[in-house]
Amino acid sequence: MNYPNRQVLGERLAARLNDFCNNETIVICLNYDSLISCLELAARLHAYIYVLQYATIRNSQDETEPVGLILRSGTFVENSSSDKNNNNVEAKQQEALLQLKNEPDYNLKFDRAIFNERNVLLFAEQLQTTLPVQLALEELRPYKPKMIFGAFGNITTPVFELMQQRTEGCIYMDIISPDLSDKSNRPEDRNNFTKQEIIQMANNISLYWAQKERN
Repeated sequence: MNYPNRQVLGERLAARLNDFCNNETIVICLNYDSLISCLELAARLHAYIYVLQYATIRNSQDETEPVGLILRSGTFVENSSSDKNNNNVEAKQQEALLQLKNEPDYNLKFDRAIFNERNVLLFAEQLQTTLPVQLALEELRPYKPKMIFGAFGNITTPVFELMQQRTEGCIYMDIISPDLSDKSNRPEDRNNFTKQEIIQMANNISLYWAQKERN
């Protein structure tokens, strides 16, 4: 399903998530490319934003195949369908960690302790593999959210099935084929903001609700 723009996607999903509005919700944005839609979703739900910041480790023989994803903390999730004979995975993990350490921390002022006793929404415009969901669940493992739910634009059947198995479920706009390219069915990006400005807007939303709570 196509959308006229990313803001409209966030707006449409928020309209189906009334139970999460004004209800201590944290939206975990599962990839940076989804952040414009996530800003709209979080603003309408009055929710915090946490951006899942990771690097993709790819197969040496096939750059289109992800071997796994790794967080800044070093947490790694492996693609179970990847070639088990892929070489230099550990070396690639170290390279990826160095790359992440050289990037600004997207969640610098976010206190992860607030995942405890909160509703957590996993969000992405489009997900073809389950790896970002697996990584988010690993990130949440030390905490005790009230519930974990999903809100997506386009997802594949394996993503839907994993959400049914490991969380309280999800809403979505469409089920897509895993064979579609990453850009298929995505709304055209017409925003005029830099990456740093978008990250700052996400941080500002979280800081705003943190200040409201303290007051």
